[in-house]
Order: sequence, then C-alpha cells, then structure tokens
Amino acid sequence: MTLSTEHQLTLLRIAEQLSSHGLEVGLGGSSMLAAHGLAEQPRDLDLLVALPDADAAHELLQQLGRSERLEPKEPYCSRFFVLYTIGRVEVDLIGGFGIRHDAGIYRLDWRRRSDDAVLQLATDANHSDDTALQLATDVSHSDNAALELAVDTDRSVVPSLQLTAQPGRSVSVTLTPLEDWYVLYLLLPGQGAAGKAARIERYWREQRGLRPDVLRAALHRELPPHVRQQLEQLLAELGCC
Repeated sequence: MTLSTEHQLTLLRIAEQLSSHGLEVGLGGSSMLAAHGLAEQPRDLDLLVALPDADAAHELLQQLGRSERLEPKEPYCSRFFVLYTIGRVEVDLIGGFGIRHDAGIYRLDWRRRSDDAVLQLATDANHSDDTALQLATDVSHSDNAALELAVDTDRSVVPSLQLTAQPGRSVSVTLTPLEDWYVLYLLLPGQGAAGKAARIERYWREQRGLRPDVLRAALHRELPPHVRQQLEQLLAELGCC
C-alpha cells in the first residue's frame, strides 16, 4: 500500500460524507493500483460513481473543498467529470466513464459488485487528538485474503485537512475491479497506460485472482479488434475460456 496518509485521510473523509447519505464511490486508477501494491504514490484520487448518483455525490463533495466541473479531454468522453481540491489532495469524480477509440466508444458505468475488494480505513482508537491519528488499512477480498498495514500520520499533514476526526472512526471503500482498469489501460495511448496494463497482467499470472466474468463483460462492449483479441488471448492462456 503506497497511498500517503494524507490521501487516505481524505478518502476516509469522502467516504464518511457519502455513506452518511447512502451513496458510495469506487476507488480507481493509480490509487486503486496503489492499494493493491501495484503502483507508487498516486498524484490524486480517482473515484467512480454510478451515473444516477453523480449529481447527489457532487452536492456532498463540494462541501469538502473547491470544485470545478470540466469537459473531459480526448480520448476521454466521460459523461460526468468534476475535479475537487480537498485540503492538498486533488480528487476526480467520474460518472459514465468513457474512452473514444477507432472502433467507437468504450463506456463503463460503474456499479459495486458483491465480490469487489474493499479498502477498510480506520483511525486509531487509542489516540484522542487529531494530530496523533494512525490509519489502519485493510484490503479485503472475496477469498478472505487480506493485506494489513498501519501508516503513521505525518503531524504536519493532518491539520491541513481541517479534519474533525474522532478516534475509532471506520469506513470501507470499494476498489473498482482490476479487470476494468486493465481494459481501460489497453485503450489509453502512451507507455504509462501500457505499463500499468502489463503490471496488472503480471499480477494475475503470478498470483492469480483474475475474475474472468468481468473481462467477458468487457467483450460485450465496443472494443477495437486488437484489444478484443488481447482479452480473448489472456482468458485462454489463463484457462478461463
């Protein structure tokens, strides 16, 4: 886990704000990869929201910091995209995620799945002051395997978030599927995206854990032929046909 304490505390704050109103988001992009130990410290937090919940989530998140509604830049063509600055952390909220490619538009409207991995965030109940918080992180999967870490809070970071944290707070955040991001990274141009796709594929080959049904669902969406062929080949090589 290489999410900074500042990023984790911001995520905790966002999840509490949304969950108190019955809304949820999924952590994606480099932040999700970092939670799986597949990326270094990400620059921002990428959050996916179900498109019908996007406006309600925006109303709540803009109470936490500055917000700017943006038009996505090509090849992105997401239906909802807002950038927030919460403390010193930039947060992207995306609904109806879309990438334009030669064969059409690949559209991913995220919904939480019952077998999605979950990031459990909790403040240390042994501390009574906000500047001595400790964040315990647990990435739990449907097979009950878990990665557990504890991250000591940088005392210079927490006050900048203006948290009114109480010890013993706990909230869970869904991690969007690696399989969905594997497809998205195959579609995006540049060596950075290709490297992330290769990292995910290596993770599956070394540790298994691939959910073939998620990749099969991707095959029913608009894909360029070379990406479709790569997905079918991967499923075959891993014995998932």
